[in-house]
Amino acid sequence: MSASQEALLDSGEWKSLELAKALTELGFKEVSVSLYAVVGIVIVSKTQTIIEIWATCQAEMLTFKKGMGNAKDFYLIFIVPEIDGVYASSLEKILNDTFVCRKICIEQQGRSLKEALRDSGLTAISESNKSIPIDVVEQITNEGFPKGLITDLGSRSAEAIIQKLISNTYEPNETSKS
Repeated sequence: MSASQEALLDSGEWKSLELAKALTELGFKEVSVSLYAVVGIVIVSKTQTIIEIWATCQAEMLTFKKGMGNAKDFYLIFIVPEIDGVYASSLEKILNDTFVCRKICIEQQGRSLKEALRDSGLTAISESNKSIPIDVVEQITNEGFPKGLITDLGSRSAEAIIQKLISNTYEPNETSKS
């Protein structure tokens, strides 16, 4: 990983390792180490690619495991824009294979990589120092959820929704209690 590239697992407990060119060409975005785990993060553009490269990625994780020993848990996370159901059976077999490391597949679904990684359970959600204006909280309590918020809850990331709540951009006149 280059010095200018921001780490995906950036809390104080994770340390990103320098990646060899062959790993980045394979799709590895990051390999990070904590006191308890080693995580390889691979970004792919389609589900079929996971099926094609998972064994090679696992072999790379085995190399890290040999160097660090068995004292840590090892994870291989694949992030894909959307899981293609055509490959569901093959993907399930890969994810159920715990040889060398546990495998996780996360759909990015238009979220940032950091947001998608929250689904892995390996990162803590950072606390925001911004608060939702009291008038927005009162409106939701008294009148129900704005319809735009309800729509966004089904299709947008939490970060985008929070930003809209903070900036008070939801229309208060149409709510779920109307």
